[in-house]
Amino acid sequence: MHQISRRLFMGSVAGAGAGLALPRVTIAEPRQEADPVLMHVGREMARLYKQQRSGRFFAEHYASLASNLRLMALVFPDIRALATRKPSRHHDTPAEHLKRAEEVRRQFGIDISGEPMPAPLKAAEEAKARAQLALEGLGPTLVKMAELADARGRDRARNGNAPHVHRVQYNPYCVYMPVLKMVATLVCIPVAALLNPALYMTVCSVAMVTQMVWEWVC
Repeated sequence: MHQISRRLFMGSVAGAGAGLALPRVTIAEPRQEADPVLMHVGREMARLYKQQRSGRFFAEHYASLASNLRLMALVFPDIRALATRKPSRHHDTPAEHLKRAEEVRRQFGIDISGEPMPAPLKAAEEAKARAQLALEGLGPTLVKMAELADARGRDRARNGNAPHVHRVQYNPYCVYMPVLKMVATLVCIPVAALLNPALYMTVCSVAMVTQMVWEWVC
């Protein structure tokens, strides 16, 4: 298992720049166990998911989201090789969705079984997301998302935690949804489970919850 030092852990929470050096851990790495820091990120994302559903998501929660996105950028496995695999025409069945929801409940204690299944990406969206992930992995996207979460939090703080109002038609938060959907598709495919069951289950669950948390933000 790759080790994350306390200095790296705390530094990632404080903030990470665009030039962040990301680990080269891959899902296919033999005998890789679920990283405890990635598990921590999953639990935090699950906490934020529940907070969102309560309808009380304030500036401090956006700050927490930003910190955890930066931490996730440091410890999420390198999926560039997965992004270059031949696209599968298989789409999740309701049974597969419920099975993964049960794994999320087991690991992070939240029930997402009632969440709708994500709609498949359009061919152009998938091709663009795959190309981006094959080139740079997920880390840079997570860092950009963290910057937006920080900005949203500052906006909420300035307005006394009043609900955010979109004043423009273009929403930069939603730009990252295709990439997040593509990541969840890539890391939850059966071949990843066969290559590395222990790491696969956690990575898949973290990807699913992060996608749902960001979709709420979007």
